[in-house]
Amino acid sequence: MLTLPHVPTDHAPSRATVLVIDPESLYRWFVTESLGGCELDVTAFPSIEDAEAYLRDCGTVDLVIADGELLLGSGKSLRQLRERAGATPLLVLDTDGDLSRQGLGDATVVAKPVDSTVLVSLVTRALRLDARAS
Repeated sequence: MLTLPHVPTDHAPSRATVLVIDPESLYRWFVTESLGGCELDVTAFPSIEDAEAYLRDCGTVDLVIADGELLLGSGKSLRQLRERAGATPLLVLDTDGDLSRQGLGDATVVAKPVDSTVLVSLVTRALRLDARAS
């Protein structure tokens, strides 16, 4: 079971939270279903703006998974998302396979399509690395 990188309290969730941002409803579904057996809370949105609003209203998440195309086309929105997400790990799913990492910091970039087993492995690794850093 994947858990949050901090010690839960009575008011904290007991499961890690993953935010998925992808304009393709089928890919949002694929990521959500792939992570369904990992005991994670997965919330998905079609746009950076929707995800940023969610973070503004609901707080923080443990991992952000985003479509690379969205990140390339939304400089201001990406900046706002990164400000809201803080040091949250970012996993970028790149459609073209040649996404420039400029402006993405230490994000993990993987080419689409990604196998569900690989996706689970990447998410597990990102959450565990985050847990060791805290």
